[in-house]
Amino acid sequence: SASAFSINSAKASLDSGNQVDFTTIEAHTIAGLVKLYLRELPEPLVPMSLYDQVIAFEDQADPIDSLKNIVQHMPGLNWNILNFLIKFLTKVCANSEINKMTPGNLGVVFGPSLIWQKGQTDYFGSAGNVNAAIETMISNYETIFENKPKEEEKQLQFKPAMRTFTIISQHNPISANNFTNSKPVNRANSFNPTNITQQNSNKTTTSA
Repeated sequence: SASAFSINSAKASLDSGNQVDFTTIEAHTIAGLVKLYLRELPEPLVPMSLYDQVIAFEDQADPIDSLKNIVQHMPGLNWNILNFLIKFLTKVCANSEINKMTPGNLGVVFGPSLIWQKGQTDYFGSAGNVNAAIETMISNYETIFENKPKEEEKQLQFKPAMRTFTIISQHNPISANNFTNSKPVNRANSFNPTNITQQNSNKTTTSA
C-alpha cells in the first residue's frame, strides 16, 4: 500500500497547481489520492441525507432493489461519478486473482470514503453496512446503475477543492494493466475528478 508521505506529497503538488508526473509514482499512491479526495469532500459522494437508508438496505425485502432505489435518489452528477467509480471497480474485480481485490475487499477499502455522516462518532457500528453497500453495488452494477436518476440536471452537493490534475496512462486515464501490476505508465491524459465521464472507462482497473 502507499505511504502517507507519498500520498501527501503528491497531494501538496496538486494543490499547488503543479502538474504531477505519475510515471514516477506508484499506482497505490494514485489510488490513495482518489480515496483522500473523496474523504476530504465537505459532503460525501453518497449524500448524508441517504445515509440511514443505505445502512439499512440489507433489512429490506429486496436489498438490491432497495439500493437501486436509493442510488436513483442521488443528485445526477453525484450519480455520474459514483457510477463511473463503481464501474471502474468492477474491472478491478475482473483481476482479483492477481490483485486480491474482490467486491468484499473493495467495499472495505472504498466504503468509508464514499458513505459517511458528519460528526459520526461510532463508525465501526455501521462499517459493516457501509462496506456491504459498496460490495453490493460492485457485484450488481448492471442492475443498480441500470437507469440514471430522474433529476439529472441537479448539481453536485459539494464543491471539491482539489484542482484538476493529470494522470499518466498508456490507453486511458487509469489503465487496467498498470494498476494490476503496479508498474509505471507512459502517456499523459487529462483527468478531472470534478467532471468524470465514462468515455474512457473501458479496460480500466486499480489496486487499492
